[in-house]
Parts: sequence; C-alpha cells; structure tokens
Amino acid sequence: MNNRPIHENLDTSFVNLSALVKYLRRRQFVGNVKIQLNGYEADIFLSNANQLEVSEHDLLSGRIATGEEALQRVLIRAREPGGTINVFQQTEDSAEVDAKPLIEKPEVKTPENIEVKLETVPAIPKPVNAPQPVNPE
Repeated sequence: MNNRPIHENLDTSFVNLSALVKYLRRRQFVGNVKIQLNGYEADIFLSNANQLEVSEHDLLSGRIATGEEALQRVLIRAREPGGTINVFQQTEDSAEVDAKPLIEKPEVKTPENIEVKLETVPAIPKPVNAPQPVNPE
C-alpha cells in the first residue's frame, strides 16, 4: 500500500483541523493527516472502519502520546498559526492508477487551450441629426 498526497502544505492559520477530520470521516477516507508545528508533530490515521488513531510527539518536552487525549491536544495545537497540515490517502498499488482525488480540481485555462477569436468591430455610425461643429473665422 502507498500513500498518495491529497493536500500538501495547508497552513494552520487557514484550516480548521477539526472540520477537516470530520469531512474526511464522512467521506469514508482512509489515510492519514500529518500536522507539523514548531517543536510539535502529530499524525491522525483514519482506518477502513472509520476509526481514528492519533499519535503526537511534543519535541520540546519529549512527550509521546496516543489516544483521545492526544486528539484533543492536537486539535487545540492545530489552531496555532504557522503550522502545516498534509493529507495522504492510502492506496493499493493496483488501485493507484484509478484513484480519484477527494476534491476535483477545476480545469484551468492555459495559453495552449484558449481559443482566441479576433473580430473586427463595426464603425459606429454618426447620428443623422447631430450638430455640426462651428468653425470660428
């Protein structure tokens, strides 16, 4: 089995980790969410049975913890700005080619796929009853 990146380098300033995890669980997502902050790392694993397994490592204090209490600390710590969140989907080697992303990216128009049509603009006719300019002599 491999991990395929779904979202990379999401900033904790802009992402609500709790809402992201709820969204992934509703989608029956299988994979992991990796959180990195200054001196802190955590992983949230989402299993086939829609269960969460959480592990955290506080690099400053040396604490390594798992379970529900670790999840609560991760959700609180992920509110701090300046951290990153990465989401990886677990895929099997044979299904990797057919795997689809959670969110479809819209088609982006690039210079190669934009068709430009130049048309001539017809001249604007002058009104029939328009006042004529006066030439002072």
